[in-house]
Amino acid sequence: MRQGLYRLSPLPFAAPHRRYSLDTIRQFVAAYLNQDKASYDHVCLDDGRRIVYDDEFSPSSPLAERGAALVPSTVWRWAAMLGGMTETAAQMTHLVRQRRPAASFHRQAWLVSPARYRSLQRKQVLQEALKWLVVARAFLETFADASPPANIPNLATVLSWR
Repeated sequence: MRQGLYRLSPLPFAAPHRRYSLDTIRQFVAAYLNQDKASYDHVCLDDGRRIVYDDEFSPSSPLAERGAALVPSTVWRWAAMLGGMTETAAQMTHLVRQRRPAASFHRQAWLVSPARYRSLQRKQVLQEALKWLVVARAFLETFADASPPANIPNLATVLSWR
C-alpha cells in the first residue's frame, strides 16, 4: 500500500459485499448535499486520503494492500436509495406530526444546489433524499425517549424499505 493515499477507517462504516450502516449512509449523503462545493470524490476523502474498509484495521491487510477504497459513485447510489424511500419518509413524517403537531418541517421547500443536477429526475431524487435526511433526524429526535427507542431500520423494514 502506498503511504498517505489511504486511511483505514477506525469505524466499521462499510462491510464487504455492500453492507453499509444506515448512519454512515446518512452521514455521507448529508455531507454531499449540505456542501455546495463537495463532489462525490471530495466526500469520500478524509484529510485528503481515501477511506478504506478493513476488518483488521491493519495497513498490511489484503484489502488495504490492494487499495479497496470507498468508490465515490457510491454516494450517489446511497442518495438515490434514500430518495427512493418515500413511504418510509411519509410514515416518519406522520409519526412525528402525531407526537409534535406543531412540527413544520413537512412544509419546507427541499432546495438542492443547481450544481448537483442536470435533469429534473435527478433533482427530484436529491430533493427526496434531502427530505428523507431531515425527516429522519426529526423522527430520531422525537422518539429518542420512547421505550424502546425508535430506530429507522426497524421502521424501514416494516415498510419493505420503500
